[in-house]
Amino acid sequence: MFESLGDYALKYARHGWAVHALLPREKRPATVHGCKDASTDEDTVRAMWGNQPYNIGVATGTVSGIFVFDVVGSPPTGGGLTGPDALAELVAEHGQLPATM
Repeated sequence: MFESLGDYALKYARHGWAVHALLPREKRPATVHGCKDASTDEDTVRAMWGNQPYNIGVATGTVSGIFVFDVVGSPPTGGGLTGPDALAELVAEHGQLPATM
């Protein structure tokens, strides 16, 4: 059975992740305040998606208890480590990453 993106947003909210709607096929917020509109309240999430095929944004940080870092695969301006090398340096400096989902 096909589940809508709204169904998935509800699953994430039930997991404790504050979700917000993104414009279809984009990463731009569909709400006025973007990630500040993120919620775990099921009624709010249902209303946010309604009948719209919005993408799902998850507000990271303390609001959802999850943190994200992005290790780029190409050199940033000015050089520096990339991809696996950058990740290896982070692990060497701060220790192994915690288990993740």
